[in-house]
Amino acid sequence: MDECYKGDGIEEVVENESAALQDCRFSNECLEGLINQERVHLRAPHQQVAVNVPLPREARAAAVHMLGGLALRIGLNPDGFQTAVALLDTYWVKASARVELEDLPSICASIGKLVHKSNRCTGQHYSQPPSPAFGQAAAWLAAWLHAHGLVTVPIAEERRAINEERIFKVLEGRLDVPTVDLWMQALDERSDITTGEKQQLAVFFVWMRAKGHDLMRQVLMHITVFEFSPRSIALGFLLHGSRAAGLIPRGLARPMHWLGEPTESILGPGFPAELSDPDLMIQLLTKVTGTGALELQEHAHLLAGMANEFLG
Repeated sequence: MDECYKGDGIEEVVENESAALQDCRFSNECLEGLINQERVHLRAPHQQVAVNVPLPREARAAAVHMLGGLALRIGLNPDGFQTAVALLDTYWVKASARVELEDLPSICASIGKLVHKSNRCTGQHYSQPPSPAFGQAAAWLAAWLHAHGLVTVPIAEERRAINEERIFKVLEGRLDVPTVDLWMQALDERSDITTGEKQQLAVFFVWMRAKGHDLMRQVLMHITVFEFSPRSIALGFLLHGSRAAGLIPRGLARPMHWLGEPTESILGPGFPAELSDPDLMIQLLTKVTGTGALELQEHAHLLAGMANEFLG
Protein backbone atom coordinates (compact mmCIF):
# COMPACT_ATOMS: atom_id res chain seq x y z
CA MET A 1 0.00 0.00 0.00
CA ASP A 2 1.39 3.41 -0.97
CA GLU A 3 2.31 5.79 1.79
CA CYS A 4 -0.53 8.26 2.32
CA TYR A 5 1.07 10.92 4.51
CA LYS A 6 4.37 12.73 4.69
CA GLY A 7 4.02 14.30 8.14
CA ASP A 8 6.43 13.21 10.87
CA GLY A 9 4.00 13.33 13.82
CA ILE A 10 1.05 11.08 14.47
CA GLU A 11 -1.09 14.14 15.28
CA GLU A 12 -1.06 15.20 11.63
CA VAL A 13 -1.79 11.66 10.51
CA VAL A 14 -4.75 11.16 12.87
CA GLU A 15 -6.31 14.46 11.79
CA ASN A 16 -6.08 13.81 8.04
CA GLU A 17 -6.68 10.13 7.34
CA SER A 18 -10.50 10.11 6.95
CA ALA A 19 -10.60 10.50 3.17
CA ALA A 20 -7.90 7.88 2.64
CA LEU A 21 -9.70 5.40 4.89
CA GLN A 22 -12.86 5.86 2.85
CA ASP A 23 -10.99 5.05 -0.36
CA CYS A 24 -9.02 2.03 0.86
CA ARG A 25 -9.94 -1.62 0.39
CA PHE A 26 -11.18 -1.89 3.98
CA SER A 27 -13.07 1.41 4.11
CA ASN A 28 -15.50 2.33 6.87
CA GLU A 29 -18.29 1.17 4.56
CA CYS A 30 -16.49 -2.14 4.04
CA LEU A 31 -16.17 -2.61 7.81
CA GLU A 32 -19.92 -2.07 8.15
CA GLY A 33 -20.43 -4.66 5.43
CA LEU A 34 -18.28 -7.18 7.30
CA ILE A 35 -20.21 -6.50 10.51
CA ASN A 36 -23.51 -7.14 8.74
CA GLN A 37 -22.12 -10.24 7.04
CA GLU A 38 -21.00 -11.57 10.41
CA ARG A 39 -24.45 -10.89 11.88
CA VAL A 40 -26.11 -12.89 9.10
CA HIS A 41 -23.82 -15.86 9.71
CA LEU A 42 -24.21 -15.75 13.46
CA ARG A 43 -27.95 -15.19 13.54
CA ALA A 44 -29.47 -18.27 15.15
CA PRO A 45 -32.83 -19.59 13.86
CA HIS A 46 -35.91 -18.00 15.39
CA GLN A 47 -36.85 -21.35 16.85
CA GLN A 48 -34.10 -23.75 17.80
CA VAL A 49 -34.96 -27.18 16.42
CA ALA A 50 -35.66 -29.41 19.42
CA VAL A 51 -34.52 -32.61 17.68
CA ASN A 52 -30.93 -31.37 17.31
CA VAL A 53 -28.47 -33.00 19.66
CA PRO A 54 -26.16 -30.36 21.24
CA LEU A 55 -22.52 -30.78 20.25
CA PRO A 56 -20.58 -31.72 23.41
CA ARG A 57 -17.58 -29.46 24.01
CA GLU A 58 -15.22 -32.44 24.15
CA ALA A 59 -16.43 -33.65 20.76
CA ARG A 60 -16.25 -30.16 19.30
CA ALA A 61 -12.67 -29.73 20.53
CA ALA A 62 -11.72 -32.97 18.78
CA ALA A 63 -13.48 -31.77 15.62
CA VAL A 64 -11.53 -28.48 15.70
CA HIS A 65 -8.29 -30.47 16.17
CA MET A 66 -9.24 -32.63 13.18
CA LEU A 67 -10.00 -29.55 11.04
CA GLY A 68 -6.65 -28.03 12.02
CA GLY A 69 -4.78 -31.12 10.86
CA LEU A 70 -6.83 -31.32 7.67
CA ALA A 71 -6.19 -27.62 6.98
CA LEU A 72 -2.44 -28.20 7.12
CA ARG A 73 -2.65 -31.21 4.84
CA ILE A 74 -4.76 -29.60 2.11
CA GLY A 75 -3.07 -26.20 2.24
CA LEU A 76 -5.65 -23.97 3.92
CA ASN A 77 -4.34 -20.70 5.30
CA PRO A 78 -5.32 -19.54 8.84
CA ASP A 79 -8.35 -17.78 7.41
CA GLY A 80 -9.45 -21.08 5.85
CA PHE A 81 -9.06 -23.01 9.08
CA GLN A 82 -11.04 -20.39 11.02
CA THR A 83 -13.72 -20.40 8.30
CA ALA A 84 -14.09 -24.17 8.56
CA VAL A 85 -14.60 -24.00 12.33
CA ALA A 86 -17.13 -21.17 11.97
CA LEU A 87 -19.06 -23.18 9.38
CA LEU A 88 -19.10 -26.20 11.69
CA ASP A 89 -20.62 -24.08 14.46
CA THR A 90 -23.10 -22.53 12.01
CA TYR A 91 -24.16 -25.86 10.53
CA TRP A 92 -24.73 -27.46 13.91
CA VAL A 93 -26.99 -24.61 15.02
CA LYS A 94 -28.90 -24.08 11.78
CA ALA A 95 -29.49 -27.64 10.55
CA SER A 96 -33.26 -28.20 10.50
CA ALA A 97 -33.01 -32.00 10.30
CA ARG A 98 -31.86 -34.18 13.15
CA VAL A 99 -28.07 -34.14 13.56
CA GLU A 100 -26.39 -36.93 15.49
CA LEU A 101 -22.88 -37.09 16.88
CA GLU A 102 -22.20 -39.97 14.50
CA ASP A 103 -22.56 -37.45 11.64
CA LEU A 104 -19.75 -35.22 12.93
CA PRO A 105 -16.85 -36.82 10.97
CA SER A 106 -18.76 -36.56 7.68
CA ILE A 107 -19.81 -32.97 8.43
CA CYS A 108 -16.24 -31.86 9.21
CA ALA A 109 -14.74 -33.56 6.17
CA SER A 110 -17.44 -32.10 3.91
CA ILE A 111 -16.87 -28.60 5.32
CA GLY A 112 -13.13 -28.98 4.78
CA LYS A 113 -13.72 -29.87 1.13
CA LEU A 114 -16.08 -26.92 0.61
CA VAL A 115 -13.69 -24.43 2.20
CA HIS A 116 -10.76 -25.73 0.16
CA LYS A 117 -12.60 -24.64 -2.97
CA SER A 118 -12.62 -21.03 -1.80
CA ASN A 119 -9.82 -18.94 -3.34
CA ARG A 120 -9.82 -16.64 -0.32
CA CYS A 121 -8.92 -19.52 1.97
CA THR A 122 -6.19 -21.14 -0.14
CA GLY A 123 -4.65 -18.03 -1.64
CA GLN A 124 -4.63 -19.73 -5.04
CA HIS A 125 -6.92 -21.23 -7.64
CA TYR A 126 -8.66 -24.41 -6.58
CA SER A 127 -6.54 -27.50 -7.07
CA GLN A 128 -7.49 -31.05 -6.23
CA PRO A 129 -6.06 -31.96 -2.79
CA PRO A 130 -4.88 -35.47 -1.99
CA SER A 131 -8.02 -37.58 -2.36
CA PRO A 132 -7.46 -39.67 0.81
CA ALA A 133 -7.08 -36.61 3.05
CA PHE A 134 -10.77 -36.02 3.75
CA GLY A 135 -11.66 -39.66 4.28
CA GLN A 136 -8.67 -40.22 6.54
CA ALA A 137 -9.54 -37.16 8.62
CA ALA A 138 -13.12 -38.37 8.99
CA ALA A 139 -11.90 -41.85 9.95
CA TRP A 140 -9.60 -40.38 12.62
CA LEU A 141 -12.41 -38.35 14.19
CA ALA A 142 -14.80 -41.32 14.07
CA ALA A 143 -12.24 -43.50 15.85
CA TRP A 144 -11.59 -40.78 18.45
CA LEU A 145 -15.30 -40.41 19.24
CA HIS A 146 -15.64 -44.17 19.72
CA ALA A 147 -12.44 -44.52 21.74
CA HIS A 148 -13.58 -41.80 24.15
CA GLY A 149 -17.04 -43.26 24.59
CA LEU A 150 -18.94 -40.45 22.87
CA VAL A 151 -20.48 -42.92 20.42
CA THR A 152 -21.36 -46.43 21.51
CA VAL A 153 -20.48 -48.32 18.33
CA PRO A 154 -17.90 -47.64 15.60
CA ILE A 155 -19.14 -45.24 12.93
CA ALA A 156 -19.64 -47.08 9.65
CA GLU A 157 -17.65 -45.97 6.62
CA GLU A 158 -20.88 -45.22 4.74
CA ARG A 159 -21.90 -42.70 7.42
CA ARG A 160 -18.51 -40.98 7.17
CA ALA A 161 -19.01 -40.30 3.45
CA ILE A 162 -18.52 -36.76 2.14
CA ASN A 163 -21.81 -34.91 1.55
CA GLU A 164 -21.00 -31.37 0.41
CA GLU A 165 -24.47 -30.76 -1.00
CA ARG A 166 -26.13 -31.30 2.40
CA ILE A 167 -23.76 -28.86 4.11
CA PHE A 168 -24.04 -26.26 1.33
CA LYS A 169 -27.85 -26.34 1.48
CA VAL A 170 -28.03 -25.82 5.25
CA LEU A 171 -25.52 -22.97 5.02
CA GLU A 172 -27.55 -21.46 2.17
CA GLY A 173 -24.37 -21.17 0.13
CA ARG A 174 -22.82 -18.66 2.53
CA LEU A 175 -19.21 -19.77 2.94
CA ASP A 176 -17.43 -16.40 3.23
CA VAL A 177 -17.52 -16.02 6.99
CA PRO A 178 -15.60 -12.99 8.33
CA THR A 179 -12.86 -14.54 10.47
CA VAL A 180 -10.46 -13.18 13.07
CA ASP A 181 -7.68 -13.38 10.49
CA LEU A 182 -9.71 -11.32 8.00
CA TRP A 183 -10.54 -8.73 10.67
CA MET A 184 -6.84 -8.51 11.63
CA GLN A 185 -5.92 -8.05 7.97
CA ALA A 186 -8.41 -5.20 7.72
CA LEU A 187 -7.05 -3.52 10.86
CA ASP A 188 -3.48 -4.02 9.62
CA GLU A 189 -4.15 -2.30 6.29
CA ARG A 190 -6.09 0.53 7.91
CA SER A 191 -3.23 1.08 10.35
CA ASP A 192 -0.87 1.56 7.38
CA ILE A 193 -3.00 4.51 6.32
CA THR A 194 -3.43 6.10 9.72
CA THR A 195 0.28 5.90 10.53
CA GLY A 196 1.76 6.55 7.11
CA GLU A 197 3.20 2.98 7.15
CA LYS A 198 5.59 3.66 10.02
CA GLN A 199 7.83 0.60 10.15
CA GLN A 200 7.52 0.02 13.88
CA LEU A 201 3.73 -0.32 13.72
CA ALA A 202 4.09 -2.65 10.74
CA VAL A 203 6.28 -4.85 12.97
CA PHE A 204 3.64 -4.59 15.68
CA PHE A 205 0.90 -5.92 13.37
CA VAL A 206 3.11 -8.74 12.07
CA TRP A 207 3.61 -9.78 15.69
CA MET A 208 -0.10 -9.34 16.41
CA ARG A 209 -1.22 -11.56 13.53
CA ALA A 210 1.32 -14.26 14.38
CA LYS A 211 0.20 -14.30 18.01
CA GLY A 212 -3.41 -14.15 16.84
CA HIS A 213 -3.02 -17.35 14.77
CA ASP A 214 -1.64 -19.17 17.80
CA LEU A 215 -4.34 -17.75 20.07
CA MET A 216 -7.15 -18.65 17.68
CA ARG A 217 -6.15 -22.30 17.46
CA GLN A 218 -6.47 -22.51 21.23
CA VAL A 219 -9.55 -20.31 21.58
CA LEU A 220 -11.51 -22.19 18.94
CA MET A 221 -11.06 -25.41 20.89
CA HIS A 222 -13.24 -23.97 23.66
CA ILE A 223 -15.48 -21.20 22.30
CA THR A 224 -17.96 -21.23 19.41
CA VAL A 225 -18.37 -18.25 17.11
CA PHE A 226 -21.87 -17.81 18.53
CA GLU A 227 -20.41 -17.31 22.00
CA PHE A 228 -17.69 -14.87 20.96
CA SER A 229 -17.71 -13.38 17.45
CA PRO A 230 -14.55 -13.09 15.30
CA ARG A 231 -14.83 -9.28 15.33
CA SER A 232 -15.00 -9.20 19.12
CA ILE A 233 -11.90 -11.38 19.38
CA ALA A 234 -9.97 -9.25 16.88
CA LEU A 235 -10.87 -5.96 18.59
CA GLY A 236 -10.14 -7.33 22.04
CA PHE A 237 -6.84 -8.78 20.92
CA LEU A 238 -5.80 -5.51 19.29
CA LEU A 239 -6.20 -3.66 22.59
CA HIS A 240 -4.40 -6.41 24.49
CA GLY A 241 -1.61 -6.46 21.95
CA SER A 242 -1.20 -2.72 22.36
CA ARG A 243 -1.01 -3.22 26.12
CA ALA A 244 1.51 -6.06 25.80
CA ALA A 245 3.64 -3.90 23.49
CA GLY A 246 3.65 -1.10 26.06
CA LEU A 247 1.74 1.28 23.76
CA ILE A 248 -1.12 1.99 26.16
CA PRO A 249 -1.35 2.11 29.97
CA ARG A 250 -1.92 -1.17 31.77
CA GLY A 251 -5.19 0.04 33.25
CA LEU A 252 -6.88 0.33 29.84
CA ALA A 253 -7.00 -3.44 29.39
CA ARG A 254 -7.50 -6.17 31.94
CA PRO A 255 -4.36 -8.35 32.09
CA MET A 256 -4.39 -11.35 29.78
CA HIS A 257 -1.83 -13.71 31.33
CA TRP A 258 -1.30 -15.63 28.09
CA LEU A 259 0.30 -12.55 26.46
CA GLY A 260 2.57 -11.76 29.38
CA GLU A 261 3.32 -8.42 30.96
CA PRO A 262 3.86 -5.27 28.87
CA THR A 263 7.29 -5.00 27.32
CA GLU A 264 8.82 -2.72 24.72
CA SER A 265 11.10 -5.55 23.55
CA ILE A 266 8.30 -6.86 21.31
CA LEU A 267 8.81 -3.94 18.94
CA GLY A 268 12.55 -3.64 19.37
CA PRO A 269 14.57 -0.51 20.10
CA GLY A 270 13.93 2.85 18.54
CA PHE A 271 10.14 2.88 18.73
CA PRO A 272 9.24 6.52 17.94
CA ALA A 273 8.11 8.54 20.92
CA GLU A 274 5.28 10.21 19.00
CA LEU A 275 3.64 6.79 18.59
CA SER A 276 3.98 6.00 22.29
CA ASP A 277 1.66 8.72 23.56
CA PRO A 278 -1.22 6.74 25.20
CA ASP A 279 -3.93 9.26 24.32
CA LEU A 280 -2.85 9.43 20.70
CA MET A 281 -2.60 5.63 20.51
CA ILE A 282 -6.17 5.26 21.77
CA GLN A 283 -7.27 7.82 19.20
CA LEU A 284 -5.38 5.89 16.54
CA LEU A 285 -6.98 2.58 17.57
CA THR A 286 -10.48 4.03 17.39
CA LYS A 287 -9.78 5.36 13.89
CA VAL A 288 -8.34 2.03 12.75
CA THR A 289 -11.22 -0.02 14.16
CA GLY A 290 -14.08 2.42 13.60
CA THR A 291 -15.04 1.65 17.20
CA GLY A 292 -15.23 3.77 20.34
CA ALA A 293 -12.70 3.38 23.14
CA LEU A 294 -15.29 2.06 25.61
CA GLU A 295 -16.43 -0.65 23.19
CA LEU A 296 -12.81 -1.65 22.58
CA GLN A 297 -12.31 -2.01 26.33
CA GLU A 298 -15.46 -4.12 26.59
CA HIS A 299 -14.23 -6.55 23.91
CA ALA A 300 -10.82 -6.67 25.58
CA HIS A 301 -12.39 -7.39 28.99
CA LEU A 302 -14.43 -10.29 27.59
CA LEU A 303 -11.44 -11.73 25.74
CA ALA A 304 -9.26 -11.56 28.85
CA GLY A 305 -11.84 -13.38 30.92
CA MET A 306 -12.15 -16.12 28.33
CA ALA A 307 -8.42 -16.48 27.68
CA ASN A 308 -7.50 -16.51 31.36
CA GLU A 309 -10.11 -19.20 32.02
CA PHE A 310 -9.12 -21.55 29.22
CA LEU A 311 -5.47 -20.72 28.47
CA GLY A 312 -4.16 -19.77 31.91
